[in-house]
Amino acid sequence: MKAFVHTILTMLLCFTCILADAQPAVRFNRLTKEDGLSSDVVYDLHQDRYGFLWIATHGGLDRYDGYRFRHFRYDPHDSNSISGNFVHCIKEDNNGILWLTNNNGLNSLDPRTGLIKRFAPSPANMPKDMGDILLVNDSIILVMAISTVYSFNKRQQSFSEIRLPPMEYHSKLMNAKFIMGYKG
Repeated sequence: MKAFVHTILTMLLCFTCILADAQPAVRFNRLTKEDGLSSDVVYDLHQDRYGFLWIATHGGLDRYDGYRFRHFRYDPHDSNSISGNFVHCIKEDNNGILWLTNNNGLNSLDPRTGLIKRFAPSPANMPKDMGDILLVNDSIILVMAISTVYSFNKRQQSFSEIRLPPMEYHSKLMNAKFIMGYKG
């Protein structure tokens, strides 16, 4: 009886290994500037609820539909353009609005209408080169900047600076990521 069970288990193990080997290989296509990407320097990727791939690059924001790119770049003569071409981070809120940071502030983009809004902290001497985004709730967004963290109120469309304790390495904030944890 023991030999019979051992034989059955061995056969099941072999059968499982054969099935596992039958999994399809992962296919990966590399997209470069030659394919239409704004820049080969990519900071962030986001797939939205409609399946579009949004790519934050050193040359602007790109939307890829699997076949072609649509580019969103800074244009000083177009108020419906992003506020800077060095796009660092992309997040999507519960309403489907994309929030992105760049070298000149925070932007929102409605993928359905193409409407872009630009937001920059004031006074004008506050850091505008922004990094990571944390969507806290329906009205508050935390945004990393070079030497500070901002709280952005979407309803009031205003920034407030979050005072940080003195740090020796404030410039490291730009490369930092928000990390969420649970204590309890």
